[in-house]
Amino acid sequence: MVHIGQQNIEGGATIVLGGAAEPRIPVHKPPRNLPPRDERFAGREAELAELHGELNAASQVGITQQHAVHGHGGIGKTSTAIEYAWRHLDDYPGGVFYLACDSELPPAVSSLAPHLGLALSERSEEIAARVKQHLETGEPCLLVLDNVDGPEQWRNPPWNRYLPAGACRRLITTRAEHLADVKMYRLDRLDGDAGVALLAGFRPDAAGDADARRVVEWFDGLAVGLTVAGAYMQDNPDLSWKRYAHSLDEKGLDTVRRTEDAVAAQRTYERRVDSVFDDLVDSLPPAERRALEYAALLPEDEIYRDWLPAFLSADEQVEVPEPPGREGEGASRVVAKLIERRLLRELRDEGAVLGLHRVLRHRLYERLSKENGQAALVESICKLARSRGVASHGWVEDRRVRVELKPLAALSRELAKSGQTKAAATLGNRITTPMRQLGRFAEQRAVLEPLASEPNLTLIGQIESARLLSNLAMILKDMGELRESRERMERAIEIDEQNFDPNHPTLATRYSNFATILQDMGELREARERMERAIEIDERSLDANHPDLARMYSNLATILHDMGELREAREQMERAIEIEERSFDPNHPSLARSYSNLAMIRFKEGDRGVACALLRRAEEILREYFSADHPNYQIVLRNIAVVRDSAD
Repeated sequence: MVHIGQQNIEGGATIVLGGAAEPRIPVHKPPRNLPPRDERFAGREAELAELHGELNAASQVGITQQHAVHGHGGIGKTSTAIEYAWRHLDDYPGGVFYLACDSELPPAVSSLAPHLGLALSERSEEIAARVKQHLETGEPCLLVLDNVDGPEQWRNPPWNRYLPAGACRRLITTRAEHLADVKMYRLDRLDGDAGVALLAGFRPDAAGDADARRVVEWFDGLAVGLTVAGAYMQDNPDLSWKRYAHSLDEKGLDTVRRTEDAVAAQRTYERRVDSVFDDLVDSLPPAERRALEYAALLPEDEIYRDWLPAFLSADEQVEVPEPPGREGEGASRVVAKLIERRLLRELRDEGAVLGLHRVLRHRLYERLSKENGQAALVESICKLARSRGVASHGWVEDRRVRVELKPLAALSRELAKSGQTKAAATLGNRITTPMRQLGRFAEQRAVLEPLASEPNLTLIGQIESARLLSNLAMILKDMGELRESRERMERAIEIDEQNFDPNHPTLATRYSNFATILQDMGELREARERMERAIEIDERSLDANHPDLARMYSNLATILHDMGELREAREQMERAIEIEERSFDPNHPSLARSYSNLAMIRFKEGDRGVACALLRRAEEILREYFSADHPNYQIVLRNIAVVRDSAD
């Protein structure tokens, strides 16, 4: 629970049991002992309305109306319960009372006696018994039980025997997910509007300020963090929300701690953000804690859901519970439990991609660094990156798994940032093929270009560096930046020619790619020479029906087409299609590209009917895989328009 300013119990006074002193407690209607109302409370309108409906719903005789607000520390459970109590004073004429459950219950219950006009006696148990009877048999009342520790405390007879039932409703706050015979209400973090409203309670200029919303997003709607940030900004009216948000982005938890220190000098501040999350992490079962540790090392808001069970299953340092009859599901159930706890949240693509609570991510990362626990986890992440990168080449045909490409691209950047440069480059190289096929050029350029600096190339090693430069060259070609593309490819070829035999297949790939760059630059003669040299190498090392040869023949055909050598261009393209029709499914995107290229050759030869049929078939295939804005789809649509307009 966070306190900003004084939070003494309203009208409170020391009770002297068995003494001569008379308690001086003002009489309220209805009677109450609530903490002062927080005038800055914001949001939770739907939650407050639902709680009121539940606490006042019709119930069976003898069944206590009780409801528990639960969630992890710092989320605002106590402030929500207190706000509910103040809003609904008139609905509970028998009284509205607050008890902190981290103390002995008999003295706490007995402290309500003066508010009810009950006489004191020698023993707190006797007073508590009379208070219990009074609240159970009188007019409807509300008892806020704050911070119930969990099921063990809730079921403990010495603790709970003095809890009033009957006419007394109970509103409980707890971190526990289940309490016996209690209906549970999970409290989530504040949404953007409610978070900004909370900040505006401290400084009105937060309303409508985009940078104030950035502060809310950084704290991920965590009430404890927003409260201390709001108090700090109130104390510093000349500090802009933009500068404070920038400090959070740059310094992370260091900014939060310095904020807390500054606020603590002016106000009572009982719970620190660190302690909120440390308590949370330490309370989790080992498997759940380890899953969150992996998540903290993965890209923010780009955690592919299936990765976490893979890490847990391979981790020899943690035991994953396997419920009877559900063997093999344990790791996935751990992740599902973290989603249920709202520590991981489903972001998009039907829950395939997850995000970790941002502040928790920062704290876990710090803890792992201090405990020297990162190395083994990072090695597991690198191992997964290698395996998923290798598997990625077939993903362009499978819509269900394309979603993993964006997290993998983010993972490559995260690995580079953490010093795992070689692993980052290997993964970045692996996913270039599907990213190009999907037309995601700018996204992949952002992965490869930072890795292509000379210091990074030295760390990566020559073979992987050449592959990286070649892949980046092709992305730049796709984006129309031909001069830089050519420079990158020439550097890749220079490296490979130093490391491979002149007839090595890797050089064939480089020459073929270089030929397509030269073709786009209009240097057709050299493009043809490079492509024919690539084919010469691959025809020596590959089976005559290998798909890589089909791609070479297709590329050569487009160069010959541009040179006006249509008969030979058609022969090469038909040869490529013959191989692809043997190698691929009839609806494979590679066939669509080849049909489109052949169509334009036949069209130039004057066979418009065949060209139309081929283009229709290409469009049918691409429609199954890509949206209309995909580069290859756009080419086919333009070709269709050219052929159609020629009839006019």
